[in-house]
Amino acid sequence: MLKKLTKDMRRIFLVSFLAILTISPIQTRYWSSDEGELEISPFPDTNWTVLEPLSFSKMDFGIDTDCVAYENEKIEIKDCLGESHPTKWKSPDEWNVTEAILADLNRDDRNELVMVVWRAFKPWPIDKFLPHGGRINSFQDRKGMSCHLILVGWDGKKYRELWAGSSLIDPIFDIRAADLDQDDNQELVALEGQYDSTNQSGAITVWEWSGFGFRLQDRVEGKFSNYAIVSANQKVWILSE
Repeated sequence: MLKKLTKDMRRIFLVSFLAILTISPIQTRYWSSDEGELEISPFPDTNWTVLEPLSFSKMDFGIDTDCVAYENEKIEIKDCLGESHPTKWKSPDEWNVTEAILADLNRDDRNELVMVVWRAFKPWPIDKFLPHGGRINSFQDRKGMSCHLILVGWDGKKYRELWAGSSLIDPIFDIRAADLDQDDNQELVALEGQYDSTNQSGAITVWEWSGFGFRLQDRVEGKFSNYAIVSANQKVWILSE
């Protein structure tokens, strides 16, 4: 199962990777809102800023005293003012949350927890009634675990699951959120691998919220293992390794 890079590992990569830009010609890929696809372009010779994921040490989409505890692939949302307060939401025991970020991907003007979740594979219920069911049977690994993208957030009264995707055709990892096309809406950026692969690498993918779920905007095939998102010249770029 693909694991999340630790914060220290990510920082080490960003420092070393961005330093290479000063001594080696690195191809950069950025989202073009005109063409609607990822294009290769020379990196601008100007100041740039690394766009780090939002920290969820303090929640900013529900109650401002609530915090997220993330440990051993489990997540809890609780009041950070004291241990006596009950947990307000926690991931089910059968979930393995391998990554989590804060973002407003569903465009409701509130940040939510965006999680990569591995859990036991379940076929679509309708497949039981179709003559040729089992259309998603390959969307799992040898252990019967499938990868999902799930959003949890504050609905005005409580924290709950706002959206949960079906088993992904291919698992995603190293997720980020950024407004790549400068339309004031965040897109989801992720590497897309393969079930049962021993290599933590894959294609670069960009997804946008369609109103009911996520739609793939573009995919750059390859064996990318790392990337960074930076801002320069009022544009947002994806730098890949």
